Amino acid sequence: MNWRGALYRGWRGLRGDRQFDILRRLRESEGWSRERLREAQEARLQALLLHAYERVPYYRAPLRESGVVRDGRPPRVDLSRFQELPLLSRATIRARAADLEDRRRASRGNDRIWIKSGWTTGDPIRVIQDRMTHQYIMAVKFWFDEWTGSTVGEPKVILKSPIMTASPIL
Repeated sequence: MNWRGALYRGWRGLRGDRQFDILRRLRESEGWSRERLREAQEARLQALLLHAYERVPYYRAPLRESGVVRDGRPPRVDLSRFQELPLLSRATIRARAADLEDRRRASRGNDRIWIKSGWTTGDPIRVIQDRMTHQYIMAVKFWFDEWTGSTVGEPKVILKSPIMTASPIL
């Protein structure tokens, strides 16, 4: 490990971040069988859908109407109906932003922030991301970097093209 990586890990550890624990679990999952991966993915998706059903007002009706979540104690998830869920459009996100927000208070140390997404389309939207989500995103980024031989803290060059508005060339 290089000194920048060690410094970064220490700083994130002092903040109580878990991104390197998440990265360790991602590395472990590389050796899992296809069946174990599928089971883990389905369990996470079911938990996410139940969370959305119980905590995010917008999703209650679409999840119930599509048959993905059925009322009961506890509610049940039917993943075979997942393809029946309507896609979430930018227009819906803009119009129903308040209903797309988790109604629970953010837990201590897991603050929520507004970010802009969709810059590549030239039509950004505002979305909410909590600190834990950011840690998952960073862990996945580090994991992907490892696949290319890069380690945390190692200098690298990232080339991006500028965002340009589309206009027809005549």
